[in-house]
Amino acid sequence: MMNYGLVVNPEVPLPIHVQVMEQIKWFIVLGFMKPGEVLIPAAQLADLLQVNRNTVQAVYAQLREEGILDTRKGYGTWVADSEQTHKLIEERKPLGQFMEQTFEEALKSGLDRSRFVNLSAASVQLQLKYNTEQFMFIVSKEEEYRFLHEEIVRLTGREAEPLFVEGLADMENSSQSSQSSGDVMVTTLSCVEEVRRLYPNAADSIIIVEPVIDQFTFFEIAHTIKTSRTGFVSGGKRGVDWINSQIAASSADYISLTINEQDKIVEMLGVVEQVYAAPSVYDSVRRLAPDKVKRLNLQLEKSSEFQLKSFSGDRYNYLTS
Repeated sequence: MMNYGLVVNPEVPLPIHVQVMEQIKWFIVLGFMKPGEVLIPAAQLADLLQVNRNTVQAVYAQLREEGILDTRKGYGTWVADSEQTHKLIEERKPLGQFMEQTFEEALKSGLDRSRFVNLSAASVQLQLKYNTEQFMFIVSKEEEYRFLHEEIVRLTGREAEPLFVEGLADMENSSQSSQSSGDVMVTTLSCVEEVRRLYPNAADSIIIVEPVIDQFTFFEIAHTIKTSRTGFVSGGKRGVDWINSQIAASSADYISLTINEQDKIVEMLGVVEQVYAAPSVYDSVRRLAPDKVKRLNLQLEKSSEFQLKSFSGDRYNYLTS
């Protein structure tokens, strides 16, 4: 169990938890940490890095949520031999190889190792100095964050991995101290109050993005819900609340459940004629009744789309890539 030289730098305008999480991901991509390998305990790593223990615990929790790490009581935390881990390696490995090739070329050109590292660090610091606004995407894991993430990438041309508000709440002090006044916060209506509490100095930098049911699917639901009993399944309570808000004008009888309510979903499938499942849970629900389940297709609300388009180009420096 090693920490592989993990370091944090408070001078870099990136939240500490992002620095730790990205280093772990890159160590996995570059092969320094392999699937099945046990990580240093969160409390011990926090002590070595001299950061709040909740910060490292939240990083481990988010990586478990992403399927990159796994844990079991009495066995510790290890790199998961999962589809998500192999996808991470596959997607990032070309960039890692490019970095290694650049390093080798620099050495061949006569630059000594320490000078090259110093020049690289100086270049990064220069970029950070003149481009310090950070783009943060904060969302609940109960929402359709994958859809929102794809829309952010599509409309801005930038990458922004979701930071789950459930994890950030456990490291409130660290989050506040790491957030600079220039940060742009992207969040959802259901998370905005929590984001304002976590980042009290960012009130003027928060933009809210919201998905809506796409027009064709909405009209289809409006017709279906009037003529037959209809059900909905989403990723969590926030998803249920969102669905209820989308069809609030309907006075028809419908059932709305979360994916965790498996027994109730099975019962619902026996009494409804049509079920619409949110994209994040569609495959799981469809396996239960392929003939009854349809995807709840989404689109971005127009004002949200407009706001994201205003951040396209090279003006903003995203937290992660």
